[in-house]
Amino acid sequence: MNEKFSATFLPVLETNRLFLLPWKLEYAKDMLFFASNENVVNPGGWKLITDVKKAKNRIKRYMAGSEEWAIALKSQDNFIIIGSIGMRSTIAFKEYDLCKTIGYVLAEEYWGQGLCSEAVQELIKYTFFGLKCDAIAISHHVFNTRSRRVIEKCKFKLRGIYAKSRPDDPYSKVCYIMTFDDYKNLYGISEWDYALQLILHTPILYLNERENGL
Repeated sequence: MNEKFSATFLPVLETNRLFLLPWKLEYAKDMLFFASNENVVNPGGWKLITDVKKAKNRIKRYMAGSEEWAIALKSQDNFIIIGSIGMRSTIAFKEYDLCKTIGYVLAEEYWGQGLCSEAVQELIKYTFFGLKCDAIAISHHVFNTRSRRVIEKCKFKLRGIYAKSRPDDPYSKVCYIMTFDDYKNLYGISEWDYALQLILHTPILYLNERENGL
């Protein structure tokens, strides 16, 4: 591999059903599994990826410095890559010193199983405890009801509805926010819980799992 495409240091994150893995070029064919589906990429704001070369080009951009993980479903012997989740810094909310915005896409075959919510909740935890962020923003196109349900399930607070942000994006977006204090009050997870998870390699149960007694 060309050294200029060395992966940015990102941790492997783990939930009860998922790994969040830093993207590698060897995952290019796996990316095609979901990124070649218009039902997935259009609502998520991605461009359609129709061949391995385009998938590799996107992964190279991730490896050059983006905070983007492959969503990998645990299997008996290994894992299956079923989506992508990432974040970037934003200065749109000037009242917070350090704010990240989260985005994600998930293969259509795995919708409706709570997997995207599980990935988002893990990234929230890492963003607050690992990166010491003050707040996290997240948004969806006004028509994207599936993404809205994920965001609501993760207990973000509605911030507002905003007109299109780019000339090539004709749809308004619904924006939500979560502060570090919101997170601690909602989830009851402390820095000690997070440190213990890292030491024991045992995923923390999430809000919906605690409520359901799972």
